[in-house]
Amino acid sequence: MQNSIESVLELALHKSSRDTSFDFGSQPGEPRFNASSDLGESGGEQAGAGDDSFPSLDELRENIVSTLDASIVKFSDLLSRRGIVQQPRLFKLSDELLGLILGFLAEPQLCEPLPTIYLQSRAKRRQRNEEFIESVKAIQSLRFVCRRICNVSSVFLLPTVRVELSAQSLARLDMISRHPTIGKGVRTVRVITRCLDRMPIDSFENFRHHKSEYLSEALDGVVSDDEGEEFRMSCELYRRYILNGSGNSINESILHNGPFVFDGSDGIITDKNLRQIFWSKAYGRYKYLHAEQEILSEEGVFLEGVGTAVARMPRATTLHLCDRGGDDFYDYNPHPRLYSTSKLLFDYYENEDVLIDDIIKSKLFGGEDENNSYLGTDTSWNSPSAQILLRLPGAIHKAGRSLENICIEIECPSDHRTLASFEDFQELSAATQRLKQFTFYCTYDEDDEDEDDQWTPTELDGLVKYLSAIVNTNALEKIDINLSHHAIGLGNFDMEEQNPSVPSLGTILTSRIWPNLKSIYLSRVPLHLSELETFIDNLKSLDVEMNIQYMYLISGSWSDGLETFKRNLIQNLVLREPISRSECRALLSSGKLFWDWDKGQFYWDCSHSLLKTRTSDY
Repeated sequence: MQNSIESVLELALHKSSRDTSFDFGSQPGEPRFNASSDLGESGGEQAGAGDDSFPSLDELRENIVSTLDASIVKFSDLLSRRGIVQQPRLFKLSDELLGLILGFLAEPQLCEPLPTIYLQSRAKRRQRNEEFIESVKAIQSLRFVCRRICNVSSVFLLPTVRVELSAQSLARLDMISRHPTIGKGVRTVRVITRCLDRMPIDSFENFRHHKSEYLSEALDGVVSDDEGEEFRMSCELYRRYILNGSGNSINESILHNGPFVFDGSDGIITDKNLRQIFWSKAYGRYKYLHAEQEILSEEGVFLEGVGTAVARMPRATTLHLCDRGGDDFYDYNPHPRLYSTSKLLFDYYENEDVLIDDIIKSKLFGGEDENNSYLGTDTSWNSPSAQILLRLPGAIHKAGRSLENICIEIECPSDHRTLASFEDFQELSAATQRLKQFTFYCTYDEDDEDEDDQWTPTELDGLVKYLSAIVNTNALEKIDINLSHHAIGLGNFDMEEQNPSVPSLGTILTSRIWPNLKSIYLSRVPLHLSELETFIDNLKSLDVEMNIQYMYLISGSWSDGLETFKRNLIQNLVLREPISRSECRALLSSGKLFWDWDKGQFYWDCSHSLLKTRTSDY
């Protein structure tokens, strides 16, 4: 479908390019002038056809200017004789339609991303990143066509803006929202809820120990094989801020055994003092940023600032909340920073303030410190990060903007219970009454697993209330909930057998009727068969797309669940085989599930009443 749409647009644009070429002098006897962007290439080829000598840049520039001057004179004479010029048909379109056409040229990466249950291959991620880079070039080219296309295409300059819990980042968002051109084009505001932990704030040695290890590993990752500029800068940074004589890292081994050997007790003492000054400065900066975050969160400055900025930007209807700086949600980087390792290495080499900030925020060389548990965000739902999740949609609504798309990507909370009141959830629900798409993706880090942690169903009450408040709207068209078993405490249960003690999230889906819900993606969401049946019965749309992955039925069987899908005529269904092996064996014996040895996957036998029904193959 998408390919056919793009093909039609391509043909339409091709036809428009023929119809709207700057074709002046169409009357008999008049010369025809066509504006061309290939003056340099075609002119150069023709000029060089009879002469092997290549003209100098000055000569080439003079030739181009003289050609343009002659064309302008002829064009002015033509205008005086014709009196009026026919406006190109493309420019007869409204700004809205012209913007849609330019959008397909400038932003192919803005097509709706795949749901969270799909894991993209590296090739797909690389392709999307290349599309983003090409779109940047396309926008640059479009802005040079003419003034009107420049104005219309300017809204594609910055479709997504990111803001962190810091005064500098908040000021940047405010500045962008006030910009007369860039602010009008922002569609998505991505809020990084991660905040600095207070744990090491009173321990300089603890801070220095962990952060110097992080810097050492980051520098080891960019060591070049040759002894070029990157090699020299990496070794110099290591000597300035890390060198301790242990020889454990790549850089330190190079320093002791390679061309960069530093002798002399005076130099060693000086370097040691400089390292002490550097890490003291970094620690002071860390304490300052931590205090700043407390002020922004406790006094509501951050929530009010983001809400006001979002309301100020007319196209900003998508909110992406994420507690990590990277793009783990789609497992690719949709908007990669256009940087190089050499550029960042040079910045760190020349400006230690830039280096300090990236060390503190654990984002050296554009990446994140994956082993950052000692400075990790507080994942309880009473933390400043969780308060942003709970109250930011309400702050945006209070400022005058209704969100249409909310995407939340968070790590597994240590406790799903919240201190939010009934009024807080009411405000959250009121803020999402025009919401059309909602995505909730809860990740889980195996290194953070606490084997002694035991879950009870009541501990999920806060999560159920939170999600129920957001999706409590008739406008919702798409819902995507992707959890991990450990994220909601199922790691402590035997998933091979049904267990009535497993907490259910079915209330989120059964609490209302869904008049417009057409797209449902559920992964690792435990519920009872009766709740699944109620949810499907409450779907009022005739064209529903449903994708269920790793669903755990607390009670009931998938054999009966399959009959529910048939009875409600779900036309587009993707259903993975049950988690329970015993239920898989029962379905295989009954013939409702079979294994395709050639393709290596399960299939459901659903007769002709269910179209395109298959198990996922990823």
